[in-house]
Amino acid sequence: MHYNESFIERLFRESYERFTHPPNSENDLLGYDPNFFLEQEYPIQCGRKIYFADFYEPSCKIVIELDGYNYHEKDKKQIEKDKKRERVLVMSGYKILRFTGGEIKRNPTKVLTEIYSNYCKFNIKN
Repeated sequence: MHYNESFIERLFRESYERFTHPPNSENDLLGYDPNFFLEQEYPIQCGRKIYFADFYEPSCKIVIELDGYNYHEKDKKQIEKDKKRERVLVMSGYKILRFTGGEIKRNPTKVLTEIYSNYCKFNIKN
């Protein structure tokens, strides 16, 4: 287990590992970019504040936030804190992709495909 990861983070991480390491080098046939890499619980400094991204793609500055209902959507103070954090990160040049726990539970591959598509789109511009 990684640090104190939630069920949603573990499910996402395991899906990411399968997505990036399919059997029989299937991604080589699909044109998968081997430079696509997500770091988990990545520290990002904005001014004097350090935020920890659930997952982070460094080459394109993409922050992936996974919002489980119990922690992120149930408490109004946490919602406010998340919104403020998102504004600070965006104003500092980061791209935020936020997904609910339900999206990850229902179809983690679809979530990863959306992240990878954004990586490809932003990577062309870099």
